[in-house]
Amino acid sequence: MTLVGGVEGSSAAGPASGRRIVDTFPFSEPHEVDLLLLKLRLEAPVVDAWVIVENSWSFQGEDKGLFADALIAGDDRFSPYRDRISVVTAQRPVIRFDEPELAELAAFEVERWQRDLATERIRELARQEGWDPSSTWVLITDVDEMLDGTDPSRVEALGRLLGEGGGVVRIPTRRYWFDFDNQFAPLMGIPIVQLADLDSEERSLGEVRRAGSGLLTTSTEQVVAFEYTSCYPAESIFRKLSTQSHTGYSRADLDDALSCNHRPIASARGMRLRDSDLDLLERVELDAANSPAHVREHLAELRTGNVRAGYRERRARAHPWLGTRRNRVRARMGEIRSQLRRKAIYAVRRAGWRQFGRSAPAEPPSPWRDRRHPP
Repeated sequence: MTLVGGVEGSSAAGPASGRRIVDTFPFSEPHEVDLLLLKLRLEAPVVDAWVIVENSWSFQGEDKGLFADALIAGDDRFSPYRDRISVVTAQRPVIRFDEPELAELAAFEVERWQRDLATERIRELARQEGWDPSSTWVLITDVDEMLDGTDPSRVEALGRLLGEGGGVVRIPTRRYWFDFDNQFAPLMGIPIVQLADLDSEERSLGEVRRAGSGLLTTSTEQVVAFEYTSCYPAESIFRKLSTQSHTGYSRADLDDALSCNHRPIASARGMRLRDSDLDLLERVELDAANSPAHVREHLAELRTGNVRAGYRERRARAHPWLGTRRNRVRARMGEIRSQLRRKAIYAVRRAGWRQFGRSAPAEPPSPWRDRRHPP
């Protein structure tokens, strides 16, 4: 494991006096570097430290190498942030599974382990800087998820959320997919937890992320964070689909998603496009309520061009069952089944199980080539 960087000279502060925020997330490959830079720019006013975790093997079992250290050190755009960045690396081989359900179970176990690599570094930073663990908050994200610390009203909203007490807080997050103005309508939640609460296996970084991320059904606060899923060129999107925790996507799945503007649907896992805003994406006009100022001001430079005009017509031709009453009922039933399954998963996890699913064995498949239990 290597550690790079620290927080010496940091001028960032949390949204309230004495509060500190550390953001930790995995890094994969060079195609994520521009999103990483955007994340740092938006979060710099409110985040005191970033702890990046990187394994030389992908979640799906490919020996991909390590990139974060060299990319950050070799790009002058990262100069304002380097003194607040730590990179924790590992080189742990991972088994590749061919069956999609088993592959996804194993991939999420690797992700959980990789996220937990940041724990000791975060505690070390808190000790070095004299931060109180009860007022140090750990934001558990992906590289494409970011607080908007540049907007005073969002900073105030973040302060209100964190001021409500301990436990896991879910940050209201607006997601865009494939491009910076291509919206996924439902709100998402990103978990943030007090460092003092990371005191058990059930309250590890990986477990808090697993239980605390996902759809946000209710929120009394305004959007505080943004997620830019797959906002890079198409070839890089397919590369990401081949290495991430969610598995079973083909190039044809991605091509249809880009042509018809919907989230990728894993045909190998028997999934089908639903007539629902959980699947269908829409281009929107950006404004102060739905986007950071930096994204609006630099949209022409950031835009990926993945979403072409005429996607609704192509969607209707490729998926003629969309818009029918039968499909709307089917979509709603699918949403209810998904909600019930998520509740069952959480119940099983609380009972001590790590994985759940129709094809899951009594014990989750071990993703480790060396067969040792991950730390």
